[in-house]
Amino acid sequence: MTGVDLSARLFACGELVPKGAYLADVGTDHAYLVISLLKRGKIRRAVCSDINEGPLKRARENVEGAGLTDKVDFCLADGAYPIAKFNPDAYSVCGMGGELIADIISKAPAMKSEGVTLVLQPMTRPEALREYLMREGFRISEERYVLDAGRYYAVISATYDGAVRDFSRAELYFGRLPAKGENISPERLGYIRQRAKALLSRTAGKRRGGESVKEEEELISFVSDYI
Repeated sequence: MTGVDLSARLFACGELVPKGAYLADVGTDHAYLVISLLKRGKIRRAVCSDINEGPLKRARENVEGAGLTDKVDFCLADGAYPIAKFNPDAYSVCGMGGELIADIISKAPAMKSEGVTLVLQPMTRPEALREYLMREGFRISEERYVLDAGRYYAVISATYDGAVRDFSRAELYFGRLPAKGENISPERLGYIRQRAKALLSRTAGKRRGGESVKEEEELISFVSDYI
């Protein structure tokens, strides 16, 4: 384990972690993200947590193999609440469903603190995560989009400021839509098209079942210029 061979998805997550952070990697699995960031000198310290002993054992072994045991703490934990005792100033929660990530945040008050950066990578239901963040006083400072193993993903950076934000269904489903004339990356375009394709498939199924497709059609209309 060299600590630098991250998947495109995890590399994008690492890019949004603040330089010099003490990072809490929730659901760390193999600790690849933590090892990479420490090797690159991007973070000063980390705590790796997981709900299961097996992944945490693998994380310890990988950290030891990388010669980084003096810079990493470990915590067997269900969610992020028990990690607060380490006082991290950044959290990464990657590779989980959007609803589960939102639930983890809701149960960890320390994640809802000003000055704490959250780096979130939902595998499914990103709209549920975006809605939770905007409704609960978080500012989404950046979203990045990445192609990994044939699928597009969004990586979200957010901080808490207490302001409840208005949002549209289109923003929740697609993320911030590009302004007219704005350059759009191939990854951003691919993400929009992937999400629109899923909507079109859902629309076809609901039509066959005689259900209303008004919401899906409205969402698709917002990105008709890109599909």
